[in-house]
Amino acid sequence: MSNIISKIYWRLRIIQLALRWVFQINLGDHVIYKGRRCIVVNGVQKPLWYLRELGAKVRIEAEQSEFKKVS
Repeated sequence: MSNIISKIYWRLRIIQLALRWVFQINLGDHVIYKGRRCIVVNGVQKPLWYLRELGAKVRIEAEQSEFKKVS
């Protein structure tokens, strides 16, 4: 019985850890920045991210509060 409970616990724990990252901004996410659709290409410092507008090669430096993740 405890083996089954242990398996259920660990499956739920893995799901919880995976879902924790879904709503945060990660590399490769599409975001809206000043009305333009961009992709996150680098983020070394948490509030500061580098974005690249889709179809362009210019990198944009933006704070996390200035853009919104596209769901």
